[in-house]
Amino acid sequence: MHVADPQLWAGAGAAPPEDVGGVYGFERFLDTLGNPEDEEHDGMVEWAEDQMWDRFTLNRHRERLFRWHKHRDMMLQ
Repeated sequence: MHVADPQLWAGAGAAPPEDVGGVYGFERFLDTLGNPEDEEHDGMVEWAEDQMWDRFTLNRHRERLFRWHKHRDMMLQ
């Protein structure tokens, strides 16, 4: 059975990291990351990295999907 290659055409946003503080905490998180002048910016960037959080980027997620599909195909052989 042949399954067509998966395609990712669009996307937006990213799921909130764990323990961000709900909707309002996530809003503050995004505002702080987007403002290098904010006194909490550097700490928030470090925390985001510790959480392995990243913004949705179409090309990066297409690459992840491609690698997953390639690995999956190799495992099925």
